[in-house]
Amino acid sequence: MKPEKQLILSHSPSGSHTEHLRPIIDFLIAQGNPPTPRPSYLRLEPDGFYIDRDGVGEFLFEQPLDVEAIQARFDLPPGIGFTRQGDLWDSPNRKGIMQSRPVSTPFSWD
Repeated sequence: MKPEKQLILSHSPSGSHTEHLRPIIDFLIAQGNPPTPRPSYLRLEPDGFYIDRDGVGEFLFEQPLDVEAIQARFDLPPGIGFTRQGDLWDSPNRKGIMQSRPVSTPFSWD
């Protein structure tokens, strides 16, 4: 018998913009995907998300997200889904769970 998927809400009852995503983060950590730190110029929230000056938040992992395992374990609402790069993006709250990628060298015309 197939286990029932855990429902992820599109928001948190407490009013938090990230609390509803915590089960996915905990699942990925339990799977052995460690979080990775971000540069100090971004504000670190107590929940582990890095927030930029526009309020967009990221929770970063060292390894790619296991999209198939997340889809098998969680029932995601409309507005929360995967990008082509395999990142999880919560559009209504402007928060993402993603693999940390190296900062590329800026383009130069010189």
